[in-house]
Amino acid sequence: MRFTIDAALLKAALKCVSHSVSKSDSKELSCVKISARGGFVEIESNDLNTAMRKRVECACEAEGSTLVPYSRLSQLITGFKGDVSIGADGGSASISCGKTCISLPTLSVDDWPSFSNVMSGQSAVMSSESFNDRIASLTHAVARTQKSNTVLEGINIAASDGIATFEATDSYRVASMSCECEGEINVIMPASVFSPDFTGDVTIRSDGSKIEIDDGSTSVVSRCFEGRWPNVSTIIDKADDASSSATIDSVELASCATIASAVSLAMRIEFSGMSAKVSASGKDGERMVGEVFCEVDGEFSVCVNAKYLIDCLSKCDGDVRIGFVGDRSPVFISDGRILEAIMPIRESR
Repeated sequence: MRFTIDAALLKAALKCVSHSVSKSDSKELSCVKISARGGFVEIESNDLNTAMRKRVECACEAEGSTLVPYSRLSQLITGFKGDVSIGADGGSASISCGKTCISLPTLSVDDWPSFSNVMSGQSAVMSSESFNDRIASLTHAVARTQKSNTVLEGINIAASDGIATFEATDSYRVASMSCECEGEINVIMPASVFSPDFTGDVTIRSDGSKIEIDDGSTSVVSRCFEGRWPNVSTIIDKADDASSSATIDSVELASCATIASAVSLAMRIEFSGMSAKVSASGKDGERMVGEVFCEVDGEFSVCVNAKYLIDCLSKCDGDVRIGFVGDRSPVFISDGRILEAIMPIRESR
């Protein structure tokens, strides 16, 4: 195997697949598989849960494949600029750039797990901008540690009739977004799967046990969660029932909430007139009071987890609408793109 590739493209490809390089003691899985054929080089990683593959143009002189230790390769080419020539023969690989030449031991590809694409099942196509934005905007609402219901560690993607809906919940909050798409799919994607920024159109495929996300040059294949997704749409639908609401600048409210969170995570907001009064009481008599200008339609007050509110506002842009249904119902926050429901905190009297 021998090919030449631009150093910047090689570094970007290695970074792209780094997410699924195994952290185990397996020598093979701590490597990346490098394959050259035609006018392309494919770089793969696989930790037996997730496999990633990046396809990049190169000048291929001799076809072939080899396994190269990921960490050492990434470290050694850090300072490379311009064209990099990589060749492999027997048990070693030679990597040269300018007048610098490096030799690395390689492993046989015989025991490398195959990159198993999803060949049948459901599929949906959407723009990469929509997919990247939805995943990045919802990961904060995914459960981090869940012993009995692993589906909450994922993001539910349901596409039909030209619309794809993305949902995430940790049982204390629900975040939902949608976008235009083609095709139909219903899958729970592990939130940990997503790493690269896809370009062009993204195709999502699932056969019920695996999910594949592909944009033509980058492919990610992972096991998907098999289980029943909670019917959080019944919660989201209650946003239309809000009896009172307020429109407020997301940045100003987030700034006030950040200060309040240093005093206590239990933060009360009172909406009346033309303002939102924020307060939090902590230990040893600490107390924080702040005020943010807003437009209020019907007076109301609510106590929420300040961190949850900050998480949500960090994904919003410009003004947000905060809807209030009742004391025991979630408070709804939306900037027109993302809709989030946060359960209120019951204050001790």
